Amino acid sequence: MIRHGVPCGVCGGTLSLCSGRVRRPDADARPASAERRLLGVLREAEGRPVGLHALAEAGIEDPANAIYELERAGHRIEREYAEVTSGRRRLLGYRLRHARTVR
Repeated sequence: MIRHGVPCGVCGGTLSLCSGRVRRPDADARPASAERRLLGVLREAEGRPVGLHALAEAGIEDPANAIYELERAGHRIEREYAEVTSGRRRLLGYRLRHARTVR
C-alpha cells in the first residue's frame, strides 16, 4: 500500500507524485544515476516491457541492481515473460507499474 508523503529516494519526490512529475536537471547537477536513468526509460516505455538490450543502450550497466534499488525505494516493477515451447520462460523485459494512491 502506498501512502502520500512516502519519499521516493530515487527521483527525490514522493511516491504519490513522482510518476507524473518531471524534475528539471540543474546546470551543475551531477550525472544521473543508473536508477534515475532506468526510471526514465521505464516511464518513456509507458507500460510496455523494456528488454535488457534497450537498458544496455541506455547506459545501464547493472540493470538487476538498479531494479532492486527502485523496488527498494517503493517503485513497483513487473517482469514480463514469454512462454517458450519447451515449457521454459524467457524474460522479455521490465515494466513500471504506476503507483496507486490511497485516499
